[in-house]
Amino acid sequence: MSRIQLRGITEDDLEFARQIRNANRDMFFYSKEITEEDQKRWWKTYLSTPREKYTLYIIWLGDKRIGTTSLSKIPDGYEFGNNIILDEYRGCGYFREVFQEIMRIVGDATLVAYVLHTNSHMKNVYRKFSLFEYSTPDYVEFRTRRK
Repeated sequence: MSRIQLRGITEDDLEFARQIRNANRDMFFYSKEITEEDQKRWWKTYLSTPREKYTLYIIWLGDKRIGTTSLSKIPDGYEFGNNIILDEYRGCGYFREVFQEIMRIVGDATLVAYVLHTNSHMKNVYRKFSLFEYSTPDYVEFRTRRK
């Protein structure tokens, strides 16, 4: 039984998502700090996007928000991204549970994650999950199925 729950982001979660993203922005392709105004604009766009196309999840442990993750529909499956666990909850197996829950959601579809070469933490995490790894000049691509 999983200790975590994935819940779609709500307006009450926006500040948590902004803070955790900004604290870990060096892990992302877009590394600029997100302002409150940026977040409000993003929220308007998010609300108009169908959930089957893109969903940002808040990772909950009981009544505590401990991270974020997301799924985006892509032509050959789903992109898995925005993966952040608060520092104090890292190394406890929660992200493995997140991955298992995401795999339950996508079923047999291919799952793809794009990781910066400099993000050795996430590269190591995906390697532990035995995903197929493809290196490009700009990033490393991890997949649940071969290309």
